[in-house]
Amino acid sequence: MHITSRLFVAALLAVGLVGVLPAVTASAATTYKVTWIDSEDAVTTMTYACSGGIQTYYGENVLEVSANGCGDRIWMHQYTDGDGNSYCINPNAITYGFSNTYGDFEQVEPTGNQADCDATTEIDPIWSSDDDIQEYCIDGHTFRVYIGYGEYAFVLKIVNLCNVRIWIHDSAGDALACVSPGGYPPASTYVWNGVSQNATEYQISGNQAPCSAG
Repeated sequence: MHITSRLFVAALLAVGLVGVLPAVTASAATTYKVTWIDSEDAVTTMTYACSGGIQTYYGENVLEVSANGCGDRIWMHQYTDGDGNSYCINPNAITYGFSNTYGDFEQVEPTGNQADCDATTEIDPIWSSDDDIQEYCIDGHTFRVYIGYGEYAFVLKIVNLCNVRIWIHDSAGDALACVSPGGYPPASTYVWNGVSQNATEYQISGNQAPCSAG
């Protein structure tokens, strides 16, 4: 977690503005999986060592990267030589649902960088209480604003600039909406529909796939 985020979240906990953060468990995994897809939509899943370096598979495209327990970022590159478009996968995140119209990623590259790709990215939700509270993209973080008398503010708008999905929850913790990640695909936005007034919480997930991918 970014140091500033730690201090920021600690301060909010002290005044009751933020929900309880889930425990983070260190991963002892030494491998990750990549599912490749060819031009005829045939798929092959390969398991690679976290220390195995750059990987390609006969020029096929990446369909999914899962079980990234390496604890390091994994970069994807458009071409097997590392050129072209690139995309960064957070440590311990999963990502899938790539479109061949963006990148045709043919190379994966584990790194020694343990920071989230969006560790310094901030989002600035609009709350019904007019609170202006910027927040770093912290995977697993749940956030809400207490306004007193057992009531919480509503999330009116949030632009997802994080690398991961953001979930909008009601006061019972049930999901109301999924907001796709920024970066890939382009950032999407949640806007209050003017009817449901119980969107009192958002959660930053560890899933980098677009919401449409299921």
